[in-house]
Amino acid sequence: ASLLTGEERLRQVALRFAQHQVKHVVPRAIHKLEEDRITGQGGLYTRTVAWPLLNLTTLHLLTRNAPGLNSLDRQILQAAQSCVNTLALAPANRYRSTIHAGVAMEALADWHALTADPLAMTTLLDLAHHWVDNQYDTASQSFRHLPGQTGPGNSAMSGLCVYGLSYAAMFDSDPSLRDALLNSWAGLVDVSGYGKSLAMRYRGSPRVLDRIRILRGTLN
Repeated sequence: ASLLTGEERLRQVALRFAQHQVKHVVPRAIHKLEEDRITGQGGLYTRTVAWPLLNLTTLHLLTRNAPGLNSLDRQILQAAQSCVNTLALAPANRYRSTIHAGVAMEALADWHALTADPLAMTTLLDLAHHWVDNQYDTASQSFRHLPGQTGPGNSAMSGLCVYGLSYAAMFDSDPSLRDALLNSWAGLVDVSGYGKSLAMRYRGSPRVLDRIRILRGTLN
């Protein structure tokens, strides 16, 4: 809201939020995810690190080149890179669900678009390929929610994947990402009477229309 309106009150709230993220939220989230990765056996709740990465990427747009905010901006960039490094260590086959994978792919895509960080791209492509290979159901043209599930997928899950998946497909010559993206895209028009499901479908969809057009053009 601060970036859209330029309102000073909103900017101050965003800066306080940024300080809280780098000092408290990110260290706790990274510590917990690393602990679970090393000592646990279950699925990893990677969105606890991916959400802060998304937040920090946006906050950097507010603090970069801003007078008096050099120190905070450096902290934001360092915290964001720590989030990327942590996600890179999380095996794709241990992600808890498509919700976690979708948020992580979106965060990694935005961070790479901002920084061209090769680690973010490598992690994104590895995750995208794993999710398409293991969670995408060709019959329903959508993604399943949990690893190990059988049967049809859910278009709401596809809605969470299209943003990061479309970005990954732009950088990968393997057509499997593009094909899964374009096929699942058609299913996003399914009717939903559940608010969260609707939000999941359309969270990233409007922002990837240009990528969809470009990738469709590669079929011709």
